[in-house]
Amino acid sequence: SPQFLYLLEPSPPGKGVRDLTPHEVASRLSYFLWSNIPDEELLELAASKRLLKPNVLNKQIQRMLDAPQANRFVEQFTDQWLDLPALDRGAVNPQFYPEFKDRTKTAMRLETQHFFAEILRNDLSAMNFIDSDFTMLNERLAKHYGIEGVKGTSMSRVPLKPEYRRGGLITQGSMLAGNSTGEDSHPIKRAVWILERLLDDPPSPPPANVPALDSETPGFAQLTLKDQLSVHREDKACVSCHLKIDPWGIPLEHYDATGLYRTEALRLTAKEKGQARTQEEKAPLDATDTMTDGHTIDGAEQLKTYILNEKKDQFARALVVKVLAY
Repeated sequence: SPQFLYLLEPSPPGKGVRDLTPHEVASRLSYFLWSNIPDEELLELAASKRLLKPNVLNKQIQRMLDAPQANRFVEQFTDQWLDLPALDRGAVNPQFYPEFKDRTKTAMRLETQHFFAEILRNDLSAMNFIDSDFTMLNERLAKHYGIEGVKGTSMSRVPLKPEYRRGGLITQGSMLAGNSTGEDSHPIKRAVWILERLLDDPPSPPPANVPALDSETPGFAQLTLKDQLSVHREDKACVSCHLKIDPWGIPLEHYDATGLYRTEALRLTAKEKGQARTQEEKAPLDATDTMTDGHTIDGAEQLKTYILNEKKDQFARALVVKVLAY
């Protein structure tokens, strides 16, 4: 039955588009912000038709956002919009990151959810999602990031200094760790995440039988990931898409698979083919690439500046699309 899946608002036959009734507005609001049926106050205002008055409607929206039930919207919308469950789909390799604890992933997810809630409930600019001078941390995640002075298990607002190299969604652990291999960064996953989640401009699906990066290429482990992708782009089936995708992920190369800033990449290789990977090697990093419009981007900060200067309207529209889809 469609009624089981959808909140139906049918028009009488031949009548076309019509205004919503007060009870339909109450249901939309309640399922949107509380993921539940309307409460008594909403139903009473709908029955008296006062809910449709702009000042009454605005007061109800604020009341609902201030209520604990609004946490359902925060959690469910951020999960859907930003794909936070990606954190649980991959495991961090303890060979590469022996000190990393899986419980840190929970804190990363909470950082993003509380960050969204802070912007929502304080009516802050949505451009904070691109770059911000604060984030939400507890002691565990602050220690992971190397930020001192944060105590306790609850999330609190923490001002960010430039040397922390944080701010906005793309430098939060939920995005960086959720879009990695568990051993290293994954510039393609990170790029697709930005294009799809922040700009509503996902690239086309890859063609069938795309060749994988050939790790057997001599000297492959010593190449930067950007150079490895250049080898990959020599295949004609890959080059057109990668020219669009790669510049969005390469600038985040200074962040490893756990979301920490680094100056070189750790690689584990085997002395001989078929043996266990026990030999540590350090590879250089290159976080510079050129967008299809000619802008050269070097690092995460320049990437955020580029989005704010060149893609601000596209991001604003994308955010509206994601909320409406939800």
